[in-house]
Amino acid sequence: MKNKTSVVIATYNGEKYILEELNSIKNQTIPPDEVIISDDCSSDQTCEIIENFIEQNKLQHWKLIKNEKNKGFSMNFLEAMYLSNGDYIFLADQDDVWVENKVERFLYFFETLNDPKSIGSELKFIDKYSKEVGKPTKVPNVSFVYDKKVIAVDNSDNIISSFMRGCTMCVSRDTIDFIKKYDLAQYCSNYLLGHDWLIWTIASLLGNCYLYRDALILYRVHDTNSSLGARQRKQLIGELEKRIEGLQKSIAIHCFIMENSQLFKNYSNGFDLKIKKCIRFEKRRLRFLKNGSMIQYIRLLFSIHLYKRYYRSFLKGVKVYLGDLLYFLNGKKGTD
Repeated sequence: MKNKTSVVIATYNGEKYILEELNSIKNQTIPPDEVIISDDCSSDQTCEIIENFIEQNKLQHWKLIKNEKNKGFSMNFLEAMYLSNGDYIFLADQDDVWVENKVERFLYFFETLNDPKSIGSELKFIDKYSKEVGKPTKVPNVSFVYDKKVIAVDNSDNIISSFMRGCTMCVSRDTIDFIKKYDLAQYCSNYLLGHDWLIWTIASLLGNCYLYRDALILYRVHDTNSSLGARQRKQLIGELEKRIEGLQKSIAIHCFIMENSQLFKNYSNGFDLKIKKCIRFEKRRLRFLKNGSMIQYIRLLFSIHLYKRYYRSFLKGVKVYLGDLLYFLNGKKGTD
């Protein structure tokens, strides 16, 4: 019996680039069996463009869902995935472009690799003109190499941090069913722990995660990102609250994993030490951000190497450390 594929696209005010992404999915060498597009209350022409595209191309197995209220990107993705019927579920952003054989490649890997629960790929960056820019993504820690193109990712690393972008992923049905069954979406945060981190982490505990060492999507880099210095103080206060919420949820999901270790095929005793160390560190950050002092912040300096867990880079970890101070100081000013 043929395994079915679903593609889940989360949209929000994506009128500028959505058509290019839709065409790249429609024109796959092996078309997906189902495409679910979940729109999170767009105020532009996104929905109209999607509806016209489906109608003009007579895509009977494509469906647009219009949310009644804004859910945020993580819940928008997860709840749309719950509604999908595929054995393998692809995630897609509204502004990227798929390489034409992406579905074909991933189907082959799912049917030939050992117990795959999630597979991602490398990517190339493009600008608003679809011109390639920047450097390709880096390869993470690996535990085994298949034919120099596919690598199995070290599962013990995945319980602490995820390097994989959701837009490159394809995930097994049973992984999504597990997340739904235990209501793990409640631990997601649009700030710190998104749906991609949750999916990759749970997949690595239930089976194996793999990375295809070639780019199967063109990831669009937007030029509208604003620096922290340009944001209003009100926004910074909001960001502080999001950072606190993200840490609280990170602690909660790691406690769930440790307390329910019997549910996970790949859980080992060595994971306890990693998780406990992670929880202690995040609690220290949380205390500082909620009501801390500069003494507490300076003490965090001695654990600065742990900040790199979020980006697998020491230098980027330093930026997160400095960001904690910026958010705290602006949040404190806003409550004075």
